[in-house]
Amino acid sequence: MSINVLSKTCSNCGAPLSGYLCLYCDTEYKPAVDLGYRIPEPRPELVPAGLFEVELGSARYRVRGRIAVGGHSEVLLARTACAATRQVVLKVAEDVERLESEWSSLRHLQHRNSYLDRLLPQPLKLGSWRGKAVLVTGWRSGFVHTLAYARKRRPTGLDPAALVWIWSRVLDQITVLRDLGYSHRALRPEHLLVHPRDHGVAFCGWGEAVMGAHQDLADSGRCLTELMGSGAPRALRELAESAYQFDRPHHLQSELKKVARAEFGPPRFVPFAL
Repeated sequence: MSINVLSKTCSNCGAPLSGYLCLYCDTEYKPAVDLGYRIPEPRPELVPAGLFEVELGSARYRVRGRIAVGGHSEVLLARTACAATRQVVLKVAEDVERLESEWSSLRHLQHRNSYLDRLLPQPLKLGSWRGKAVLVTGWRSGFVHTLAYARKRRPTGLDPAALVWIWSRVLDQITVLRDLGYSHRALRPEHLLVHPRDHGVAFCGWGEAVMGAHQDLADSGRCLTELMGSGAPRALRELAESAYQFDRPHHLQSELKKVARAEFGPPRFVPFAL
């Protein structure tokens, strides 16, 4: 048997090669044409510089900036400090148990539902840095601002027609979570990330998530009430305030569709910009 390779070990038995014949299994090797290509070595200098670095075991992350500061944690934008870099989100907190709970919930929900997988933060690593817990998740393009931020940008309240699709997306996810036996338990405007172009809403802040059905429907109604302005239709406001009375998400969503059609006519695309 004869093989054309540039290897330093025998591909047949793994023994070291000193020439073109393996002394252990007699495999013959013919000289191959060297095209001059070599796998490039890591080049840290190609990774964009950051404000500082966070080390978690053998992994290093260059922090690019701060995304948000919450009641329990600080959220940072970073990149992995290697040539094949990727953008990630670092959640830094002193409450170790809270981040461990979030890590556990995200891991448990991964690959359980294809719709939810597109919206969940992808858990990558959990570790400690300078006495604080750090949760690393994948960056989701487009999900940058929270609905709390959007509300601040619009002192008179969000467009009621846009609130219909926003609430509908929230109810879609609550439905999936219910089917999986989970509850988020912390649905607030600051825990709802909005994708203006694609009309998407993603949950964040999973530290309080638990198995079982809890108050997610009531929380979704309170969120909508906070996002409304004084000019919101009365029927929409009353539905949001009565959300706690519903047992199932699809019943509430059915009522939302009725209110939306009565107030805004047939379904249509409603632009949403920040």
